[in-house]
Amino acid sequence: MNIRLPVYWRFQISGWGSFVLFLTILNLMEQRLANIPDRTVYFVPLVAGFSGLFISHLMRVSITRLKILAKPYYVQFLFLLISTIFFSLILSSLTVFLVSKLRIDVFINEEARKKMTFFYRLLQAGPTITCLLLIWNLI
Repeated sequence: MNIRLPVYWRFQISGWGSFVLFLTILNLMEQRLANIPDRTVYFVPLVAGFSGLFISHLMRVSITRLKILAKPYYVQFLFLLISTIFFSLILSSLTVFLVSKLRIDVFINEEARKKMTFFYRLLQAGPTITCLLLIWNLI
């Protein structure tokens, strides 16, 4: 059985798969220093990777449905900036929500978990995710 994936999906899967692998390796190195639970090392990168795959595909759908590439360059540039901020907020929210609901975050006890508000976690994840999506948009 020969299943042929379109080039788009090959790049999506390889890109987000690389992200998951890189984040897992970083978590494994940090685990030795900070006593991070195993569930955080392996499952947080998976949640972030699948969330990123889903949201970046939604970005592609919005680009194709709105026919952004057929518009003038200044409209493309504005859309790039606005969509990056908008979708990074969605991706950050989705990832933080899933990680906290699945209880696979770094915090070992409930007291530490309660101190970290959703908004604070969003502020921690936001800049990194914005950079990732900006790079994705520029490709």
